[in-house]
Amino acid sequence: MKKKFYIIGVPSSYGMGLTAIVFQYMYNIIWAVKNDYIPIVDMMHYNNSYFKDNREFRDNVWEYYFEQPFNITLNDIDEESEVIIGHHEWYENNKMNPPEVTDLPVELVNYKQDERLSNYKNYYKKYIRFNAETYAYIEKQYNTITGNEKEILGVFARGTDYMIRRTNNHCIQPKPDELIKKIKSVLKKYPEIKKIYLATEDLDIFNIFKSEFKDMLLDNGQYRVSYKNKENKYKLLNQIHCNRENHYYKMGLDYLTSLYILSKCRYFVGGRAGGSLAVYYMSEGYKYYYMFDKGVYGKGAERIFSIITETNRNCTYKVYSVLGFKFKINQDKKYFKKFFSKEGNSDYIPGLVKKIFPFLGKKIIK
Repeated sequence: MKKKFYIIGVPSSYGMGLTAIVFQYMYNIIWAVKNDYIPIVDMMHYNNSYFKDNREFRDNVWEYYFEQPFNITLNDIDEESEVIIGHHEWYENNKMNPPEVTDLPVELVNYKQDERLSNYKNYYKKYIRFNAETYAYIEKQYNTITGNEKEILGVFARGTDYMIRRTNNHCIQPKPDELIKKIKSVLKKYPEIKKIYLATEDLDIFNIFKSEFKDMLLDNGQYRVSYKNKENKYKLLNQIHCNRENHYYKMGLDYLTSLYILSKCRYFVGGRAGGSLAVYYMSEGYKYYYMFDKGVYGKGAERIFSIITETNRNCTYKVYSVLGFKFKINQDKKYFKKFFSKEGNSDYIPGLVKKIFPFLGKKIIK
């Protein structure tokens, strides 16, 4: 009997975060299994940000961090096999309706209160498995960072590009002062909490928390950036230059380690994002759980402009949304240059937009 393989490729922009990529693949894995295919994740032949030493199209990036869902790789396919090449829209077309971050509960009373979330939690644990090397690393980091302390409050604080760019339809993140206020109320309610574990890629947020909580704050030593640096403003996190060897691979490893440690904490406070959904799936439950619900960017009258980056194999585009209208611009083309006014980075606002909407001032790009 012929083996039926479903090769999953998700063409992702260099702006797509690791958990967003993982969820896209997970939904396709589920679709493949339900249709009697053996799924194989292909992060070798599609652009993404996590290739070690820029080894594009030589390594399967999925296998840097995870096992293949059925421990079968691209090398196991032979000429007799039946193969179908999938893509990220298949699960949408087949009405799988997977949960989104907006489905996360605000406060978790009954951990399995939502059947759909519970089902996908089971899928995640079944198909999204760290490989032996990654698991050994994150376990060692967990033990080293926490020192086997169990009474830890985990805090998930997205900052950097997420808060600066305020991308349309992404969840609004709590500000540091909002998080700190909530944390203090949790510490008062649960005086047995000994440490706070802060998962953030934002150096400015980390410094605020360090000043507030001092030795109570655990430092995971992950790579962090400051957006007070004007050169970084409006850049995606993975567009910021760093001389660290295997930087993007390590950035992904740092991120997965942080999510894993959050999932092991007994208490949790955070903002809604892809990472918080992954933490929910990985966790075995919490003594206390609180998720900020502040809506999404783009729903208010003040949010009328956004920028996202899309990448295919040939080119990177800037997609500008103005009053609901989208414009795809290839900045490599000389005839688009005149529409830009350079402000020290690659994501400068089109001069044309500034001329049309001068009354909006800096508020639209805040």
